Amino acid sequence: MKDYCAYDYERKDFITKYEVLDETNEIKIYYADNETYTIPYTIYGEIRLLNRMRKQVEDYPDFVVNTKQNRNLLMIKQIIYLLASAVFMVFLSDGVIGLIKLGGEGAILIPGIVMTGASILAAKKRFDKIGDKIDLINADITDYDKSMFYISNEKVFTNERLLRRDVKSVVPTRVKYILDSNVKDEMIPTLNLNNIDELTMKELKKTYEASLQSRGPELVIKHKK
Repeated sequence: MKDYCAYDYERKDFITKYEVLDETNEIKIYYADNETYTIPYTIYGEIRLLNRMRKQVEDYPDFVVNTKQNRNLLMIKQIIYLLASAVFMVFLSDGVIGLIKLGGEGAILIPGIVMTGASILAAKKRFDKIGDKIDLINADITDYDKSMFYISNEKVFTNERLLRRDVKSVVPTRVKYILDSNVKDEMIPTLNLNNIDELTMKELKKTYEASLQSRGPELVIKHKK
């Protein structure tokens, strides 16, 4: 799970993931402030962690809206910077050409080329840096959408349905691996908010479709009003 916190002080209590340490029979919990905490493993302890991760998603209903606003501002900033850099380089090139025409070829040509090249590299570096921030924001949005999709369709992602042979035979390979290696107790969902990080939205939706088409127990899906 990504960090959905709006403020730094929230990160000390925000769980991004946990890891079950079978060798020591413990659970290692990872927080958004990069701290970790280890507790003895119990089934109910893991259930409480999953419930807390669910609440974390539900507590940030405006996360996607606010994050998209930040992304849009960065995209505007990226375009403005690109246009400003292009205008600057045009003026720089015109200036160099004008000086060459006045007879300063030997003195102006090489420094002019160096300045133009340096400007292009600086503009590209800045453009790429903003682009990296946009990519991170897009990844955060995808992660939140994936978590919400899972929560909204928990009745479809139950062990009773996912562990059926007709479902496991058609789900994506990574989902099949999770289903085969993560079975602990029927009280704990085999596919859960802690391990869907390993899946793409496409894989999660394909698993959802496979479960819906299963010959397993009937589902009662409440449609959103």
